[in-house]
Amino acid sequence: MRFFLILVFSFAVFWGNAQSINIANNYYNNGEFDKALLTFQSIQQRNTKYPPAILGIARCYRQLGRFEDAVGTLKQGETLLPENINISAELGITHHLNKQETLAKNQFEKTFNLLQKNPNYASFLGQQFKDYNLLDQAIASYKIAMEHNPLYNYSYEIGQLYGQLGDLENMFSYYFDVMISKPNYTNIIKRRLDDFITEDSENKANQSFRKTLLKKNQQEPNIIYNEFLSWLFVQQKQFRKAFAQERAIYKKTDDGIPQLISLALTANEGNDRETAIEILNFVVENTNVESFLIGAHRQLLLFEIETRNTKLYKSIATAYETLIAKYGEQPKTIDLILDYAKFVGFYQNDIEKATTYLKHLLKDRFGKQDKARIEILMADLFVLQSKFNKALIYYTRANNKTENSPIGQEARFKIAKASYYKGDFYWAKSQLHVLKTATSQLISNDAMQLAILIDDNTKEDTTHTALI
Repeated sequence: MRFFLILVFSFAVFWGNAQSINIANNYYNNGEFDKALLTFQSIQQRNTKYPPAILGIARCYRQLGRFEDAVGTLKQGETLLPENINISAELGITHHLNKQETLAKNQFEKTFNLLQKNPNYASFLGQQFKDYNLLDQAIASYKIAMEHNPLYNYSYEIGQLYGQLGDLENMFSYYFDVMISKPNYTNIIKRRLDDFITEDSENKANQSFRKTLLKKNQQEPNIIYNEFLSWLFVQQKQFRKAFAQERAIYKKTDDGIPQLISLALTANEGNDRETAIEILNFVVENTNVESFLIGAHRQLLLFEIETRNTKLYKSIATAYETLIAKYGEQPKTIDLILDYAKFVGFYQNDIEKATTYLKHLLKDRFGKQDKARIEILMADLFVLQSKFNKALIYYTRANNKTENSPIGQEARFKIAKASYYKGDFYWAKSQLHVLKTATSQLISNDAMQLAILIDDNTKEDTTHTALI
């Protein structure tokens, strides 16, 4: 019973202090430092060894310009609680704010000695220093913790602080340490690096990044350094150099074909088609995985089509037919198959051959999504021939199969467009109204633009001649 009463009393004291501290902090945060000081002092009167009250009193004194009182309070706190790291640090911070740098330096050394005995306080101490922009001291705190307890890893925090100090090499070095120890941080680090790395290879940050990478790789070789060197070259639009790194990674690990295909597409978007083709040819020569082979061949053919060199059309058609015969008409070749049908219909202008082939595909065992895509392409070919009624039949079938999906929304938008071309403007507008809230932002935007076009041209003109 006696123990229970002591426990209840202790809890009541703790709860009362917590409530009072919240009141004091609210006064402090609102700039009412006199009221905050009185509240913190009343708390300390009840518990002379309560650190939040000691720290609160000192901070109020500082805000009121009473530095000597702040120092006196913290020294008294040190006497009462000689092992308290936060009180020790706050005394150093007070000296620093009062421009007593020698006293501040000596006090910080004392604080760091305490931290060596209790490295688990590093997070609190680091934040305490950061609150006063004492970044060097925050870095020192994290480093001490890591030296005295291998389980602690503050490399990310240290990297951030070096970045704020403008020390790029140390920032990059610690960020790389993070990625070695915590690979799941890679994307976070890349987002941080975006603030420093530019397209300019002569940029100071770019050069420092490359220098640090090479130095790290010499000290302790790791594939991640090749990956980030490739990433750097991509940012600088040096795609051939990035390819060299990705090729080296592939040869070391026998892995990385998806990254190579992605690099090829990025190089093409960056107007370096020559390197993109070289990468895709490397993929074709170095993988036996059908999905990768199909994807690489498909992209190479699209590149050839985009040249619009009619002399190549016969060989392109033959290449498509050879690949489809080799890999079959199946879901994993659907993109290749649709590309072939588009090529025959839109580039070779053989719409009859293309539509006949697509009708044949609808008899195969494709799923709803793939059949909807086939029907949309057939409808597109009918629109090209101004056969809008036939087009609407196939667009509607596609929409019914995949309603509310991105493919279904595409079909509905094309229903609206076909209706617009046909001259049925009010039906087109009714379809577009639904699509304004489409999950696909592109479809939503296109729908709004077409709706505005129709609306602008039908308000005053009941004959609709402006649209025809």
